[in-house]
Amino acid sequence: MVGGILQDITEPAVRKAEVIRKAQEVIQRSLQTTQTIACLLGESAAETEITLNSIIESFSPAKLEEPKHENDWRKLYRR
Repeated sequence: MVGGILQDITEPAVRKAEVIRKAQEVIQRSLQTTQTIACLLGESAAETEITLNSIIESFSPAKLEEPKHENDWRKLYRR
């Protein structure tokens, strides 16, 4: 016993549906690729920022604290 389905691909409606389906597949793959690239770039940027900030911090001179005064004008006029 043999079975099969035949489809006339010369019909305009069939070709149109096939083109639409393939275009939708291309769009979906393109969006997935774009999202993957964006995720990787975001992770890389975050790691780079953390690394560079730690390098900057390690090479920066220690900050000296300002002498504290009991009548510091910044504290007196803070609301």
